[in-house]
Amino acid sequence: MIHSNLKLLMTLQNKKNIELAEEAKVDEYTIKKAKADKTIESCRLESLDKIATALNVKLDNLFDIIKLEDER
Repeated sequence: MIHSNLKLLMTLQNKKNIELAEEAKVDEYTIKKAKADKTIESCRLESLDKIATALNVKLDNLFDIIKLEDER
């Protein structure tokens, strides 16, 4: 399972969806997908990299990979 940290990062930097989308040069829908655990995995790596760059964080700071007991 992938857990998105984007909502927290945006809160810490006081960023709104539209503002981050403009700075990252991605669609606002991409920001919404990247904020949700269920849909972040459908985001293109290139888009996530643009978002990370706009937030001035490393790409792997955008999410955590959580292993469930069934996945072992």
